[in-house]
Amino acid sequence: MVSQPASDFDNPVPVKLQDSETIFKIRHEDTGKYLGLAVLPALHDLLASYTIEFKAFVSVVKTNKLLTKSKKAESSLYNPPEFSLRVVVFGLSEDTTAVGAFFAMSKLYLQHPSRTECDLGVDYFNPHYLVRAGGEMPGIEELSLSDDEEEKKNYDYGYSR
Repeated sequence: MVSQPASDFDNPVPVKLQDSETIFKIRHEDTGKYLGLAVLPALHDLLASYTIEFKAFVSVVKTNKLLTKSKKAESSLYNPPEFSLRVVVFGLSEDTTAVGAFFAMSKLYLQHPSRTECDLGVDYFNPHYLVRAGGEMPGIEELSLSDDEEEKKNYDYGYSR
């Protein structure tokens, strides 16, 4: 079989996450239409432990049909699309170190959000970004990787304060 996946992260859809223990219902932000479920125990625990808010986005990873070499089998099989869920976390500045440690203990590491995923009017700080002693965290406009193909492959949480 041959597969040619192609990603479509250029048009992320804003969604709402409804917390129900460790499982979150994913709903379209505007229509409220049910889109699926996500198992996110770390995000549930974070909500219970800290004052945070978050924005979530779903992107579709397009895949082509899978072709079979067998003439007896179907000439092609449908490969359903995969989805990427990105969550940008907003919290209090005094909690950044603790939130960073919480994510690290959960084996989750924060990535930079794209410009379209965060509020440019809010100070940005990523506790997993290494800053030299005496240095300052660069602004999101200096760090945003929205035009970079590598950022389009990251599916982890981002943190804004």
